[in-house]
Amino acid sequence: MWSLTIRTSHQKVVEYHPKPGVTKIGRTSENNIALKDEAVSRYHAEIIFDARKKSLTLKDLGSTNGTFLNGRKITIANLKAEDQVRIGQSLISIKLADTQLLDSQENIVTFTPEL
Repeated sequence: MWSLTIRTSHQKVVEYHPKPGVTKIGRTSENNIALKDEAVSRYHAEIIFDARKKSLTLKDLGSTNGTFLNGRKITIANLKAEDQVRIGQSLISIKLADTQLLDSQENIVTFTPEL
């Protein structure tokens, strides 16, 4: 299972577990991950989780200030464990959790953080 550790410009840290499909990231509360940061576009980027392939894809949605993967500006890119994504002043660390450990935890709660 994939895990996103989000460190905001206010140094708030939140763990987010994307569900299969699209996770939208931006400044408005309509996004799955809402970042309170003027450098973030209203609809900035999205992460697509393909459960069949067990893969994550990062896509910039034409943002004003860009989306950066490991320090390089991207339009679309495949993500892997240990990647670092910067959106505005927020940093998102990509992790691949141990599935055996997660299988032993029946109740994993996900939420829509407004950061």
